[in-house]
Amino acid sequence: MGVADSLSNLGAVAEGQGDYDRAQACYEQSLKNRRDRQDPMGIAESLHNLGALAARRCEYGKARAYYEQSLTIRRKLGDRMDIAHSLEGLGTLATVCGESTRAAILLGAATSLRTEIKAPTSPAKQQKLNTAISKTRSELGESVFSREWEKGRAMSLDQAIDYALNRDG
Repeated sequence: MGVADSLSNLGAVAEGQGDYDRAQACYEQSLKNRRDRQDPMGIAESLHNLGALAARRCEYGKARAYYEQSLTIRRKLGDRMDIAHSLEGLGTLATVCGESTRAAILLGAATSLRTEIKAPTSPAKQQKLNTAISKTRSELGESVFSREWEKGRAMSLDQAIDYALNRDG
């Protein structure tokens, strides 16, 4: 487990330095190690890391697939903080992909979940989320944004996850 965590951390450092190939290799090795150990929580984390990296590399289809796999595992585990993290990843990805309505709903659902479980994000992550929210609000206009945001906030956990995993949603 320590090796997988260390590889994940090395991947994050490499990603932060812009060495995406090295980050990819570290995250993939971490994922392999976690799969070998049958560590579902770790597998979900590695998949999420690969999703974030793919999004950074503008590989949006891959990013979405990784995020969805991670969310599916996290749903089975019932870890609501990590589910919120997955919803945020998919919501931010929707923003980048120009799926503004989807982004507003997912980000609203994630915000509601974080409020419910009393688990705020880090300042750096909140800044990234605020950027996505501002862009989405600007693209939709205040009235439409507010309506869609509130739809997301009103969803149950299962509804939010189902929506996130539904490509037609």
